Amino acid sequence: MDKRCVLEARITGRQPIAVKSKADTIHKAVDEAVDKLKNSLTTKLGRRKNHTKKPE
Repeated sequence: MDKRCVLEARITGRQPIAVKSKADTIHKAVDEAVDKLKNSLTTKLGRRKNHTKKPE
C-alpha cells in the first residue's frame, strides 16, 4: 500500500503552495514532498526576487 504526504507552505501576501507525494514508504513520501516543496518555493521566490530587482 502506498503512503501519501501532503505539505503546504503559507507565505504572507502570497497564495499557499501545496505539494503531494506518494511512495511505498512514509519516509520516501515525506522526502519527495519536501524536495517538491523546496523546488516550488525556490522557483516562486526566485521569480519574485527577479521582478523586484532594480535595474543597474
